[in-house]
Amino acid sequence: MAEKNSFVLRNEYLDIFTDLSDNQAGVLIKAVYKYAAAKEMPEGLKDVEVKMAFKFIKKDIDYDTAKYEEICEKRSEAGKSGGRPKKQMLFEKPKGFFEKQKKHSDSVSDSVVVSDSEKLQLLTAADAAEQAEKSPKPKLNKLQEFSNRVIEHFEELKTDDQKAIWFKRNCRCLSDILKFCGGDIDVAVECIAVCVERLEKAGLKGGYEAVCRNLPDYYREACQRVKARVKNAQENN
Repeated sequence: MAEKNSFVLRNEYLDIFTDLSDNQAGVLIKAVYKYAAAKEMPEGLKDVEVKMAFKFIKKDIDYDTAKYEEICEKRSEAGKSGGRPKKQMLFEKPKGFFEKQKKHSDSVSDSVVVSDSEKLQLLTAADAAEQAEKSPKPKLNKLQEFSNRVIEHFEELKTDDQKAIWFKRNCRCLSDILKFCGGDIDVAVECIAVCVERLEKAGLKGGYEAVCRNLPDYYREACQRVKARVKNAQENN
């Protein structure tokens, strides 16, 4: 595999660097280059804002590197087999949470090929559904729970198909938001709420990727809101 001699610094990082002091920005860019070019984790990142910003950019670097290695591997395999893999059709870019999905997504094909084994499964679907009703429901993992909270607060999705398509489109962004918030679902939901409010005030629209672009800033305000809410609840009790 060819040695990767470059990496991507996205335009969306401008907000992150703008919010930092010159000294903080210098520490951050050195840490980013050390990780991307020298493949070494930076040590001594004591500043909380710099540390959060680095974690955010690191996720993109890891994602880009994994995709690069995947492409190299596919090209290598294609070369061995004497041919180049056929291009695949790309799906339309997903819409953001301000464009409410009131109708079934048009991106879903009406033509479905069902194998004999799948037909057999469909014939027993009624029995399986009846058995599922009697069985205890499995415990949701954190990402599923976070996804359900987001749908409840910010989306207008009614059918299971709509929710499944929506989750597939936004899974990576939701996962990044939740990981950045340390798995705290309340804070993660509040981060989205902060982003929604700021974009609405500016008369702008965006999707969940808009939350990721300025996540450290939204995270700080979200933490303050959640702490204030908890404090008020304790005082009222």
